[in-house]
Amino acid sequence: MDKTLTITQARQQLLGLADTLTKQPAVVTVTRRGTNVLVILPIETYEHMQETMAITADAALMASIERGLEDARRGRVKSLKAVRKQLRL
Repeated sequence: MDKTLTITQARQQLLGLADTLTKQPAVVTVTRRGTNVLVILPIETYEHMQETMAITADAALMASIERGLEDARRGRVKSLKAVRKQLRL
């Protein structure tokens, strides 16, 4: 349901947008005089974006992820069952 509204339309529909976006997540771009000025999105989407930005900004974490992906590509993996056995879980 991603859509674009003028700032006047957004102001008129704000309460309804809150209900709609809570039920059916989407992004609403708000324009003023034909220029994009705001984006309205559900809080869950915003929180996910923040988490993703924090992860990608952490060089050590990204390096660890890259190492893990390389291990997976090369077949250097263990099954969950094997890990549990090794950890005695």
